[in-house]
Amino acid sequence: MQNAWSWAEPEAEVIGHLRDELRDSIPAEWVEETDPHISILPGFEVPQDNMDNLISELEDAQSELVGGVIEVTGFHCYNPLEADSPTFVVGLDVEIDLETIRNEQKNAVEQVGGSLLYEPVNAHITLFKEGDGGDDNDGLTTEQATTVDSRLNELSEDAQFETTIQSVSIERF
Repeated sequence: MQNAWSWAEPEAEVIGHLRDELRDSIPAEWVEETDPHISILPGFEVPQDNMDNLISELEDAQSELVGGVIEVTGFHCYNPLEADSPTFVVGLDVEIDLETIRNEQKNAVEQVGGSLLYEPVNAHITLFKEGDGGDDNDGLTTEQATTVDSRLNELSEDAQFETTIQSVSIERF
């Protein structure tokens, strides 16, 4: 089996600016996401013999997203800062209709004998993360959460804008 994922890349300039503005508020050991993207299918597997044809089909289907508008509606923390579970992602909430393209891609993957490795999540753009989730992530301390929350509030008006999808990609892993 061969694994891959698909994503859309937004115009990065204003997103990079917000990331720069947040950097000093984020713990130094966190990873900075320098290639902003919105996952369409975060991971799938198909028989290796089918991957090349499938990638071509998926790229054709998702190319219609290029030039589409993404509405950034504010900051996103996962888990939310006020939650009992640890926060290990700081990013941007976005509004974009991915339901149709996700269903098309999921059906195409299944038609060639493949399956999803991960279920798609709500559309967002990760700016910083502690890791990929799970038990190894301690999340923000109370002090760090207060610092991050304060900075997010200061920048909240800057985190509401429209941008466009610049490109779409599929990558094997």
